[in-house]
Amino acid sequence: MTHIVWRRREDNPAWQEAKEITLRHLPPPGEDADTCGPGPFSMGNQEMAGIMMKSAGYVDITFTRVDEKILVGTTPEECIAFALAIGPGGEVFREAGEALAEAKRPAIESEMRTFFESQERDENGIWAPTSSWVISARNPA
Repeated sequence: MTHIVWRRREDNPAWQEAKEITLRHLPPPGEDADTCGPGPFSMGNQEMAGIMMKSAGYVDITFTRVDEKILVGTTPEECIAFALAIGPGGEVFREAGEALAEAKRPAIESEMRTFFESQERDENGIWAPTSSWVISARNPA
């Protein structure tokens, strides 16, 4: 089996920075929040992912780190809309409640615009660095 998973949020600045910006303006989700949990970052910790793979019966588990840039959006506004719709920043935004989130939206969007404008840009749009694991393993059965 081979699959590709995101590494930790901290290794994926477009998602982590969106969360940090949002948290500067809104409270963190509470313990009873309707969150996605670790979501796409659930296998980002190499040690934990290795334990999960072993417990599932896999052997010869290898991790290969892949660092690439991805197209986040064609404009800063598109990047912001994406960051506030899904991912860790979007989760904080939604959980704050519509009234508070919308009241803070201009400040959040301003900071996000500055961040996304600082990323690499070409004729296709705005690119942000990401980091993933390519995890390969063998089922001995």
